[in-house]
Amino acid sequence: APARTLLELGYLDHDGRIDRYFIGPSAVALGYPYIVNTPLRLIARPALQGLADRFQGAASLGVAFGLQVVYLETCASGTGTLARPDQGATRSIASTAMGRAWLASLPAAERKDTLAALKRERPDEWQRCHAGINESLANFGKRGFALNLGDAGYGICGVGVPSRMRYGQRTLVFNCAVPGLQWSSRQLVADIAAIYGKLNVR
Repeated sequence: APARTLLELGYLDHDGRIDRYFIGPSAVALGYPYIVNTPLRLIARPALQGLADRFQGAASLGVAFGLQVVYLETCASGTGTLARPDQGATRSIASTAMGRAWLASLPAAERKDTLAALKRERPDEWQRCHAGINESLANFGKRGFALNLGDAGYGICGVGVPSRMRYGQRTLVFNCAVPGLQWSSRQLVADIAAIYGKLNVR
């Protein structure tokens, strides 16, 4: 059986107490070289840390894969309240500013197909997030950035910017997240997004 083969290879682990499968160490090891060998991670780190400290939040670099974004590097403010996503952490393209920025950067036909897949495969998420996605896509041309005003949960708001930089075939995308309780949507656009949108990454 496929599950048994994956268990033997270490890509899956099984906890018999609760009869659940978990990602195994081989899967982690498989993805680790991809993350650590991304050269722009180290180059971007000082700028990411500067943004995180300035806004007392977290600034990240990632790539999109399917309906997910994968975080390659995140820097968090030492005085902020946000937890820093681990390297390799995944989040939805629907609920994150990073994912919405990536959507906005796609050719129209590819974006249409991706949104159709999101609606078909994750209907609950689509229902919850489609208004925010549409707002970001409609205003991306004049703003140059995408927004998440709390759809990711935990009261987090964020700004996302796509880049022209690539790692392999993947476009690198940047994200800055802040505690929503400390920022109004007007402040987010005026103070954070205005600066983030001017980064020389487009």
